[in-house]
Amino acid sequence: MEHGALSPSHLKDACFLVGRAFGVRNLGRMLYEITLIESNAGQTKSQFGGVCSVSHYQFGLMQHHHSFYEYRKEILKAFGMDLKLIKFAQLASNPTLSLIVVGAWILANVNSVPKKRITRANLFAKWWRSIEPAEYMKRTLELG
Repeated sequence: MEHGALSPSHLKDACFLVGRAFGVRNLGRMLYEITLIESNAGQTKSQFGGVCSVSHYQFGLMQHHHSFYEYRKEILKAFGMDLKLIKFAQLASNPTLSLIVVGAWILANVNSVPKKRITRANLFAKWWRSIEPAEYMKRTLELG
């Protein structure tokens, strides 16, 4: 396992736990899809830091986005972690922190997470990394 993830099933559980902490339907599902694409659910080393492959540049954008800290209280309550205190270096070895910052980023840019996987594929391409919807669908088929 890479990035501190214990197993794909533990990582999947963490994705849904983080999604519930934000209180946003389908966020956990999308987080797991991101880990499938970026690190094969924690099985391989991602291009950048953590199971979601957050780059240093992206992390900087996140921290300066006007809505990034909107769910700060929910995260503090659920995990005892202040979103403002998360450091980039922590993302590489702590899957939960990686999931938290990516969840905050997604929700800073959209009002809701779509139910349909194809619509999440388009959302991923817009707010995360450009990938063809067909490739997204193929790589996240496990979740179906």
